[in-house]
Amino acid sequence: MNTPFGNMITTAEHAIAMMFAVARQIPEANTSTQAGKWEKSRFMGVELTNKTVGVIGAGNIGGVFCERARSLKMKVVAYDPYLDKNNDVWKETKNLELENLLTISDIISLHIPLNKETSNLIDEKKLRLIKDSSVIINTARGGIIDENALAQLLKEDKIGGAALDVFNEEPLKKEHAKKFKGIDNLILTPHIGGVTKESNERVSQMIAKKIDMHLSK
Repeated sequence: MNTPFGNMITTAEHAIAMMFAVARQIPEANTSTQAGKWEKSRFMGVELTNKTVGVIGAGNIGGVFCERARSLKMKVVAYDPYLDKNNDVWKETKNLELENLLTISDIISLHIPLNKETSNLIDEKKLRLIKDSSVIINTARGGIIDENALAQLLKEDKIGGAALDVFNEEPLKKEHAKKFKGIDNLILTPHIGGVTKESNERVSQMIAKKIDMHLSK
């Protein structure tokens, strides 16, 4: 059953968490410190305040992400050609074309479905528009970003960092993960963006209500 509102807060929060983790290099710093090292000068992160965050897809999840980002005093811009121009999101969010958003954003977060129009939307050509200090985050669907191109540009330091919760092949097997090996400031999580205790409970309640409505007909 389709329960689009059940995990929108959870997914948006995961994207926010990944944004912080990349900005402050938290996973790498944790690994280093647990190994008995004290590399304070190595982990010089960046603040998110006043940074420009580009949101690709400002619907249910993207809209929540925009709201959270604004509360962090970030400058929020978005690309969403399908969202009504009168939607409340646009009252506080600048509406840009995709190429412009990719060019100016310090953080880019994806919140769009995978379909014929979005498959490989962020290809190598578009990835090369991103500043070499910028970070891209995908908690939406695998297949939207060209993973091979992203991995190569990260290795070349053409992109500042990335955080992926979704992949072309899921589960992400060892042979598919090889492309990401040895890349600094890259965070990978196993498609857990929409999964928390609270979201599971909401989704379960929505499903139960839909079943009850169906049986009542």
